[in-house]
Amino acid sequence: VTAATEDRFLNGRVIVRQSAHGVRAGLDAVMLAAAVPAAPGDETIELGSGSGTASLCLAARVADCLVTGIEIDSTMAALANTNAAKNAFGARENFVDGDVFDLPKDVRRDFAHVFCNPPFHDAQGEASPEPSRDRALRDAGRIAEWIEIGLKRTISGGTFTLILRADRVGEALG
Repeated sequence: VTAATEDRFLNGRVIVRQSAHGVRAGLDAVMLAAAVPAAPGDETIELGSGSGTASLCLAARVADCLVTGIEIDSTMAALANTNAAKNAFGARENFVDGDVFDLPKDVRRDFAHVFCNPPFHDAQGEASPEPSRDRALRDAGRIAEWIEIGLKRTISGGTFTLILRADRVGEALG
């Protein structure tokens, strides 16, 4: 990440280095992590983890949960692993470079909790001039696939938690 900032979450308990421009985590990542009802020992996966903020907030809140993140941008996946090492919540966080729509074999399994903040603008949505931000925000008509993949990776009795714009709830429920 060329121009980066170091941001603090959860009153400084989580420190995340992230791009100064483009894709950035904020309050939505903290709220997503807070909504995941994980317990110590649970295995979780974040689909589209970016710099790892939501996963690291979850790891800070729930001791001894195993957090895996999948991120299509290899630079962001590497940054998330750097952020995990810097925060040192017990070396139970791992971020994988891969595509949510074609999960790497080692994460193509079921998890107690699956969570994500998928791209939320439809194809006609507002475009960002920053290519990485545009890819992170626009779903290209694939929100249903995000949801289907999340549900498929959730164990029976587990949870699937996502952030979704209210105007897309009907589409998601369909």
